[in-house]
Amino acid sequence: MSVFRVNSRKTSGFILFVVLTIVLAMAILIFALSSHKSGAIEQLAKTIDQNRLVILAQSGNNEVLALIKHDVNNLDSPTIFAQFRSIFKDVPGALSGTKKYQIFPLPLGKSNGYSPTDTQGIANDAGYRVKIVSKADLVVCAGSQISDMRAFRGYLEVTSRAFHIDHPESLIEIKERRDVKMLDLRHFFDQYVFFLKNYFPDYNQPRKRLTLIGIDSGGSVLKGMYSRAYLGNRFYPANSEFPGTDKGRLWFDISYKEQEPLIASMLKLEGTGRVAFPNSPENYMYWVNAATFTDLTTNFGMSDFYAVESAKQVFEMIVNGAANGILRPRADFLRGDALKTKCNQAMTSGAVNSNAASFKICQDFALNAHGREYKDCDGFKKVLRTCFSKWVYHWGYTDAESIWLIYERDPSIAPHPKEWPKNLKYGGLATETSDYGGKGPIFSENLRDDYNVERTRIGIMGHFCDPSNKRFILFEGLAFLRFFKIGFFDEFITDFSVLTAGQITNPDASTTGPPQTVTVAPVPMDFHRSPPDTFQNLPIENILLKKTPQKGYLKKFMENVLMSRAVDSIPLNCLAGKSFQIPDPGGEKTFDPWADDPPAVPSASTNAKAGYKYFRCVDWSMLSRDYETGAEFIKDRVADSSSGEKMLYVDGMMLVRKGPLDLSAVHKFTGKGMIFVGEGDCVLGSLKKHVAGETGQNTLRIYLHNGDFEIRSTDSAVDIEASLTALTFIPKGSSADPDSLNNQGNLFCNGKNVHILGNLILDYLQLEWESRGLPLDGTLTVEHDPLIFNPESKANGKKQDPYRISLGEVKTLYSMNAGEKSF
Repeated sequence: MSVFRVNSRKTSGFILFVVLTIVLAMAILIFALSSHKSGAIEQLAKTIDQNRLVILAQSGNNEVLALIKHDVNNLDSPTIFAQFRSIFKDVPGALSGTKKYQIFPLPLGKSNGYSPTDTQGIANDAGYRVKIVSKADLVVCAGSQISDMRAFRGYLEVTSRAFHIDHPESLIEIKERRDVKMLDLRHFFDQYVFFLKNYFPDYNQPRKRLTLIGIDSGGSVLKGMYSRAYLGNRFYPANSEFPGTDKGRLWFDISYKEQEPLIASMLKLEGTGRVAFPNSPENYMYWVNAATFTDLTTNFGMSDFYAVESAKQVFEMIVNGAANGILRPRADFLRGDALKTKCNQAMTSGAVNSNAASFKICQDFALNAHGREYKDCDGFKKVLRTCFSKWVYHWGYTDAESIWLIYERDPSIAPHPKEWPKNLKYGGLATETSDYGGKGPIFSENLRDDYNVERTRIGIMGHFCDPSNKRFILFEGLAFLRFFKIGFFDEFITDFSVLTAGQITNPDASTTGPPQTVTVAPVPMDFHRSPPDTFQNLPIENILLKKTPQKGYLKKFMENVLMSRAVDSIPLNCLAGKSFQIPDPGGEKTFDPWADDPPAVPSASTNAKAGYKYFRCVDWSMLSRDYETGAEFIKDRVADSSSGEKMLYVDGMMLVRKGPLDLSAVHKFTGKGMIFVGEGDCVLGSLKKHVAGETGQNTLRIYLHNGDFEIRSTDSAVDIEASLTALTFIPKGSSADPDSLNNQGNLFCNGKNVHILGNLILDYLQLEWESRGLPLDGTLTVEHDPLIFNPESKANGKKQDPYRISLGEVKTLYSMNAGEKSF
């Protein structure tokens, strides 16, 4: 027992020590753990509060950006819309340095920030005593380096600060930047409903037609109020009329059926309706006149008429009559050397006195005729003098449609004439005789010596001048109207006494009695191109003015030759009957199409140059979007709309580096801007504007730098509401041939009727191109969109916006700070 108790007393202190030590350690541990938990909670609380401020500041930025994106192109935004466009007014030329514009806070000039209402509302609803303020500035850094493109670039800087109302020193501020591109959509080409650089062979194609409709100017021809069309002639067919020059002319065949009021006004015709030559049932003419031969003040000599066939035939009839009267009962009709032999036989027959009239006639012929040349025969000269005293010259004007079967032909060959021009007197243009290779004088003569095949492309001009409206178009280029004159000396009746100066009275010189009559056949005034010179094509005094002096303005155009011909020197602009106000270094001047030469080059600016030198240049630093391929573009910019249609979203200057760009499945677009395709074709079906919204009317321009437009659709007719431009640029030093069709921007209709509301700017166009052109009796219609012509014009009562502001979707700068204000 005792032992046990002794040992128990020795260990009791140790146990107490251990217990006390453990208790103390636990107390220390508990204290330590308690202290650690309190710091972590405080730190976590601070972190949560800081994140809350970050989220609210970021939300402020997002809200401000959303407001700006909504208003930047919104016509109804009074301030933001205007602020982003201030640079265009403030910097009319090159930008020097940078310019800064306050966007938020509003009103402008306020410096203590803008409170984004939605974000502040979230904070209030959550019970946070937090204030959010924001600021946004537009900084413009650079302008376009290309004078052809008015644009600026810069960045939008948005900053939002979130802070505790009770502890304003506790704050978070977030700043971010996004690229901004500011583009003026207007361009030189906007003034043109149609701009074609190169020669176009189908202006007069009657069954595949081009229709141009200018803007509705209300009849105004003041500068900037009317549409233009440039009709270029680069790569004109090789010819000897305009060899190696840029002077090749384009002709446009007017149609009386379509343009009667304009023709009547141009020629100041009295009355309406077709007219006919005297004693003719065919009223295909729209103006006729007549003058006696003695009325014609000419420099002609008798020798100019030695080749007149009807005079030769009358003279041969007289000589044959005289010889047959001596050699009766002989009654044959001979010519030339055979007739000379007959005359010699008559003179040596002994059946007539050498003083008889018939003997003298035979003697004159036998001694002076050389084949069928009768210039040395006195009797022939007597016949001509009679013709001079009896001839009445008739002439009148009509159109190709009235003379030729223009609808019933292969475009590769000349058309055949209708029946009435085959009449001898009316055959000066179209009679298909062996003398003219069966083609008719006007075709044969213009094809002779490769003179000019363009003169043989006849038909009906496209629908350019509509008398039913006031949509006047000023045409630039060497463009001339064409219609046709038919002229002839009419037949007349006389007798042999007159023809032979009283030598004989009857064709049979042995008969007596009253003089017998003879009808001298009409003399058609065949078209003859010089050389050689003939009485038909030698100049005479202007006979039109002798009869109708009120048409003095026509003096330099007609009528100064006898021959039938194309009247093709009246400028196309004369058909409108208007003078236009055009730009001039001094401001503007009046262009009178009757008095002034046609503008051979585009005249929409005072810095005129050859039409083929015009392009649209793009500053790539001003691009709002940049895509490597057409497929990438489609993936990013085309989406299904709420109606299920594929919608194209347009925003500023968008680049597609390499096509093709296939938009044939896209039928609607929204926005404003241009798609610039660096290389490759663009495929289109019907593509129309989406209904106008807050940003106004939608407009689209598509520019192909090296490609063609291809129409592809299951429909027979396609409607495109856009500006289409295909101009192939060949840089200096390139081996590419600009004359090759592969290097000429084109529009291939591919058998579809096409209507374009916009404008059309091309290198080349051909409507008669088998399946790639228009269908038979098809049309390509280009109607000038007022919002392409003038992007500031009114629509739905609102002035539209000529600019497009594009905001980048990617942050180019992002920063955050705590405890320090920047505004």
